Amino acid sequence: TDDSTAIQKVVAHFAENPCVIEFDPLAKHYIANPIIILDCTDIRGNGAQLFGNNRLNDCFYTGYYVGGVLTPLYDKPNNTKFLTNTKIKGFRYTYFKSSMKLRGMTQGCAIEDVRSFQCDQHLWSREHYFCTFRQSYADWCGTGTQETPVDERTSVYDLWELNGMINIETIQCSSSSLAYTFYSTQATALKQLDAESCATALRLRGDIENPEIS
Repeated sequence: TDDSTAIQKVVAHFAENPCVIEFDPLAKHYIANPIIILDCTDIRGNGAQLFGNNRLNDCFYTGYYVGGVLTPLYDKPNNTKFLTNTKIKGFRYTYFKSSMKLRGMTQGCAIEDVRSFQCDQHLWSREHYFCTFRQSYADWCGTGTQETPVDERTSVYDLWELNGMINIETIQCSSSSLAYTFYSTQATALKQLDAESCATALRLRGDIENPEIS
């Protein structure tokens, strides 16, 4: 059965009264529709497993309320909305198009202890400042092969547009066609990147200001 509606109701219920939302670490949830994560949401999977519909749907979006309606943020113009103190931790994703399609996360925001397996994309990121990505893993994700042109592959970690002063530490990608793409980033520290058995490990595009890569 599809648990996405029930989980969305919990997230929306606590949007105005922030608290920590804890998942059963042994739980397995089928997610048929994306779940919108809001400002000041602290959602912790504790190892809970989330399953998509054969790579046809996304799992988590960042979003906000427009006229009382939950609205995804990923396709809105730059500087539409920024989220603070939003945290996503401890989830295991399988069979999603994008496990996390996130935008506008800033002060106090963090993505930690997350893992994707056999998804097209692990992390899609836009407009993030002072955000932390830590202990992030993706295995057998992405689309394309070594013979597929880089522009036609799906990047497992795709960070574009105004990602500044973000801390990326201990992230891993294995057995993928294109592991990491960074585009127009500012003062971004890339530490302990791993790309084992990937056709292309790292792609830098646009203006990359003061990168620290180790």
